[in-house]
Amino acid sequence: MFLRRISVSSRIYLSTHARSEERVQHIAVGGREFKRDSWSNVSTKVLSHLGRNLHLQKNHPLSLIKRRIVNLFYRRFVGRTGNPIFSVYDDLDPIVSVKQNFDSLFIPPDHQSRRKSDCYYINCDYLLRAHTTAHQSELIGMGLNNFLVVGDVYRRDEIDSTHYPVFHQVDAVRLCSKHEVFRSLENGDEMPVFESNGVRTVEKQETHTLEASKIMEDELKTTLVVLAQSLFGQ
Repeated sequence: MFLRRISVSSRIYLSTHARSEERVQHIAVGGREFKRDSWSNVSTKVLSHLGRNLHLQKNHPLSLIKRRIVNLFYRRFVGRTGNPIFSVYDDLDPIVSVKQNFDSLFIPPDHQSRRKSDCYYINCDYLLRAHTTAHQSELIGMGLNNFLVVGDVYRRDEIDSTHYPVFHQVDAVRLCSKHEVFRSLENGDEMPVFESNGVRTVEKQETHTLEASKIMEDELKTTLVVLAQSLFGQ
């Protein structure tokens, strides 16, 4: 009887120890498991913020601000039928790949924004998004030209009166055709978008003409001014 108890106790200990080792070697997030490695630095406290989705909670201040921003874009940018041309993505997975967060945006491998001291890495391949811009390449690849991305983002900021490791961002992306850029000009169909001697590479387009740049610059500035006035008053 005594020996049997020792045997049972030993098996329980080994089993518990094995499960503990397994938990140490893996990070479970949102029903997915990621293997830990030397890049893993995300804490349980930070992971506890995942899924709170404050910007989706009705009447939460962040949700109210998001709605005002979305409504502004719906009003300002409409298609020929009068319907909004912007689509909204506010529930995308905050766990992204290194490729999404950095490589797709052509951020150099040695850029300081990739450092472990700046980001919450799950492992060397995945992290909590440091910006909602991490989703731009994927959405553009799906054929979207006008969209808003809203969500929580995570950076290893030192907590003070103006900084916290978890905050929210809104990204607005607008891709225009030549016709859309020069639609307000009488001879718009004859206007080039790119310089004639420009060079296109796998990393960038040719240089835009001064006319095209100024038109888009003016639209961007006007949109930002109207957005600020809508949120904070004139």
